[in-house]
Amino acid sequence: MAKLIVQNGRQRGVEFPIQHQTIVGRGDTSDAPLLDPSVSRRHALLTYADRICRISDLGSANGTFVNGRQVSSPTELHDGDIVCIGSIHAIYRDPEANAPIADGRSVGRIGAAEVFQRDLMLASRIQRRFMPRSAPALPGYSFAWEYRPALAVGGDFYDFLDLGAGLVGVAVGDVSGKGISAALYAAKLMSDLRHQAVGRTDPAEILARTNDVLSADDYEGMFATAALIVLDSYSGRLSLSSAGRPLPLVRDHRGCTTTLGRIGDGPLGLDPTLVFGLSEYVMEPDEAVIVYTDGLVEATNNRQELYGVRRLTEAVRLSDGTISGIVDSVLNDLQLFAGEQNINDDLTVVGFRRSLPNGESGLRR
Repeated sequence: MAKLIVQNGRQRGVEFPIQHQTIVGRGDTSDAPLLDPSVSRRHALLTYADRICRISDLGSANGTFVNGRQVSSPTELHDGDIVCIGSIHAIYRDPEANAPIADGRSVGRIGAAEVFQRDLMLASRIQRRFMPRSAPALPGYSFAWEYRPALAVGGDFYDFLDLGAGLVGVAVGDVSGKGISAALYAAKLMSDLRHQAVGRTDPAEILARTNDVLSADDYEGMFATAALIVLDSYSGRLSLSSAGRPLPLVRDHRGCTTTLGRIGDGPLGLDPTLVFGLSEYVMEPDEAVIVYTDGLVEATNNRQELYGVRRLTEAVRLSDGTISGIVDSVLNDLQLFAGEQNINDDLTVVGFRRSLPNGESGLRR
């Protein structure tokens, strides 16, 4: 009998047999219930007849994909195909598929799925190499970060831009959607951002020019949110511009934690007329700044409660104050909050701290 075998999340290893018609979804009436918030209540329909299985998307919020391609019409499945339903990955298996049919041919297609999976893993390694693997060499400052895509590749990104004369740009962003398309858009955005930052130090101008480039082409409605902070390592002065990002947090030496800047302007890639605002702040010694994507604060537990900014702020406050300690405190608290619940969105946290004299040195995660 044909079946779907779940490959990730809380139901990893669960097998769902495919009947003549099988509804896949989060609802109680689904024939193959997937307990994940990224799955719609009636997400996809599987039909099986004459040893042929087809999958159709039922207007789901996060889409259905077969071997990385979005399902827009009934799509035939072959043994070994990778099926993505929201954030859930499953393998389609059909023992009948490899049996010879009337003319002696075999309809087994395992090879294509294996090639796709190998290419996906390679894309994951390439994407990680595209982002910084070491901290900026700034005396008196330390850095830490964590990047976790929900799938093999993701739409979150971070970057450190050497702007010269002791100035460093810290960029964190999030592309709409997940998976391969989001990763490709993020790679283009990072390339454009680096190009527009050459010879410039105003984060509002850099974001505006990047937005002009992205808005000039149609990328199927894709867009990105981003925050760009320019740090003057000599004075500790920060210049911040935001394109729809959550506000960064600042933690002082006592643990008091507040937001930095003002509510961000619109996202990148949709409106070429956008003008981005600018906020400034001077870091004191022993202060730290945390920038993050919404995959962190929108993570849920098994009661579908959001992690939220309030709990994030408390985790930052209760840390030991070192930049590695702050990031670890946030990630440990998130794990405690989520429990066994799968994190269904890309997640990025980047932090930097101005040290006291003879304080901690730069850190690479």
